[in-house]
Amino acid sequence: MRLFNHLFIVFFACNCFSYSVDSINDLLLSNKMTFEQKSVNEVANITQISEGEIFRKNDVIRININTPFKEQYSINESYIEINDLEFNQTKLIEIHSLQNQTLLSILKLGFKTEDIKNQNSNSFSFNIDGKIVVVRYISNKSFSVDYLDNLNILNTIVFREA
Repeated sequence: MRLFNHLFIVFFACNCFSYSVDSINDLLLSNKMTFEQKSVNEVANITQISEGEIFRKNDVIRININTPFKEQYSINESYIEINDLEFNQTKLIEIHSLQNQTLLSILKLGFKTEDIKNQNSNSFSFNIDGKIVVVRYISNKSFSVDYLDNLNILNTIVFREA
């Protein structure tokens, strides 16, 4: 009976984890979602908040940042177009020239279970360039991503179904 109980617990834990990753990928790959990014610099005692939306149409991902600055990013198979709407400037970056395309891959395809570490029923983590990224399942309509940037500033992005 103990073996059955252990197997049941393992099976249940795996199903919860799988459900969370699938739900997060469903949200991430949906046609429209909103996000709020909060950056906390504890040394300088500064908090910055950015808000925007992510749209998908055909093979193009469009990210609109509405606050604090108006920017638009269009991502297709070959390049990223960056539009600074306040200064009316545009820049193109060819995707093949980027050294690390992990974030683009996640945006395009979702999270891959083989890259996930330290999973439990409501969160998992993975590494990008030696930095730990933690993804938390909030509900069937939202999830968050926490990471330290290259200046060791904590960033939390909450994604929500639109």
